Amino acid sequence: MLDRMMGMSRRLRVAAAVAFLFSYFLVGSAADTAPFDLNGPSVDVHVTRNGASLPIAQVPTLLPGDKLRIHADLPDTQSVHYLLIVAFLRGATNPPPDEWFTKAETWKKPVREEGIEVVVPAEAQQAAIASSLRFCQNNCLSECTIS
Repeated sequence: MLDRMMGMSRRLRVAAAVAFLFSYFLVGSAADTAPFDLNGPSVDVHVTRNGASLPIAQVPTLLPGDKLRIHADLPDTQSVHYLLIVAFLRGATNPPPDEWFTKAETWKKPVREEGIEVVVPAEAQQAAIASSLRFCQNNCLSECTIS
């Protein structure tokens, strides 16, 4: 029972962290940008459906089973360790299972060179992609709706 409570607590903490990152992005985008602010890394996202791959900007909605190839475009000289986090959500009152969260360490060679691939799960309503400094300093967050 305690293990189950601890697991639920972890899921709630992760969901709260994703919600915080999303709200930080919304508030941050509304505020005036200071002249010394630096943008986070650009993140390239492609969607593969029925064997065809398109940039996410050309895909109006994500569907269950779509494959997302996500690659943070970091220079070879990048010295900061960014975590790339992908989360699928299914509503404010229905926390997602742990397997709907993917963490990628962008400083490791396979992730740095090829990125990661995740599959949109059934019942997912939203996808959130966040990159943050290894020590939880948020830099970028984007969200898209799944139909």
